[in-house]
Amino acid sequence: MLREKRAVPTANNRLMRPVTDADFNMDVMEEEKREAIPALGFYPHEPISTGTTLIAMEFKGGVVVGTDSRTSAGSFISSRATNKITPITDHMAVCRSGSAADTQAIADIVKYHIELYAIPLGGFVTRQKSTASGSGSTFVQGFLDNAWKPNLTKEECKAIVKQAVGLAVFRDGSSGGVVRVATIDKTGTKLELFRPDKPGFPGVVPPSAHLSFPPHLEQAPVV
Repeated sequence: MLREKRAVPTANNRLMRPVTDADFNMDVMEEEKREAIPALGFYPHEPISTGTTLIAMEFKGGVVVGTDSRTSAGSFISSRATNKITPITDHMAVCRSGSAADTQAIADIVKYHIELYAIPLGGFVTRQKSTASGSGSTFVQGFLDNAWKPNLTKEECKAIVKQAVGLAVFRDGSSGGVVRVATIDKTGTKLELFRPDKPGFPGVVPPSAHLSFPPHLEQAPVV
């Protein structure tokens, strides 16, 4: 005769005891997941390195912003042609970095439900002639500071931003793909894309320190 096995109430059996506030302790729940999930070979709570290059520069009458298009998670490249520039209005755009899903959602909320508020105590807004953000910014911030000058024309500014993104892509392993540029002035926002296999992509000449490498290791400039 077969007998049905039933769970025996124990102190650790949550199904057989009353629910208490301790069952909703997030720290305890996170600790239990950290102990259980690695047994499956998956470690979701480990920090994942992401990277990008975002650049903005002011010219006489407007602003040019430029980005790369690589979306990465550690050493895995999930997309090579991401659009990181999101127009908010005809004269306003946001460059996104970090978690792609989160930034897309926030950009959509701002775009379709935009409301302007005062800045609370402790925050501030500062105007910069040029700026760079992301993992590639460390390679090009000095280039931007040196290249900017008063009364830049639109084409001069666009060429500088495009070249800066190209330099970051050449040096930063987390930046890559195509170069996207948005020009914002009184007429509106113009978006442009520059592909490595097409004319107009910024060429990067290897520095002189690499000239001692064998010829087959030299990276030819992309023009």
